Amino acid sequence: QPQNLLLAGLQHRSCRGVPEIIAFSNQISYAGAIRPLRESNSTDIKPACVACRVQGVREGDNNRSEARRIIDTIKAMLGHPAYAGETIGVISMLGEAQALLIQSLLHQEIDGVEIANRRIQAGIPGEFQGDERDIIFLSLVDGPPREGLLRAVR
Repeated sequence: QPQNLLLAGLQHRSCRGVPEIIAFSNQISYAGAIRPLRESNSTDIKPACVACRVQGVREGDNNRSEARRIIDTIKAMLGHPAYAGETIGVISMLGEAQALLIQSLLHQEIDGVEIANRRIQAGIPGEFQGDERDIIFLSLVDGPPREGLLRAVR
């Protein structure tokens, strides 16, 4: 039976204190303990953080429906003037398998020059340490068994 899976996405200008992004993390992981250092008007694109539920199911360490949704959204962004010149990253929160799937789809469906110019990359969190992107997608791969909080363990 398919689960409702959560794709947390479109974090503009990293999460360096943008209240909407910090609020998302607060709800999931920190019980409201994080306080933003930046005003919400510091981002050009509103809202700064968008959560998107994707119908799909985790198979091993992949979620093909979620990967497909990310690729389709990136392709739409590449043609939209609001995202002109913006760099894009996809962080797989579960592990390398989903990042490799997304990276493979990126190279199959998006021109290599566009990938290089926009620094489009999929990887695990450590690959983005100290390396910013204008837009970040979080690929959670897994989701709650039904409505509610994400599971804390695999």
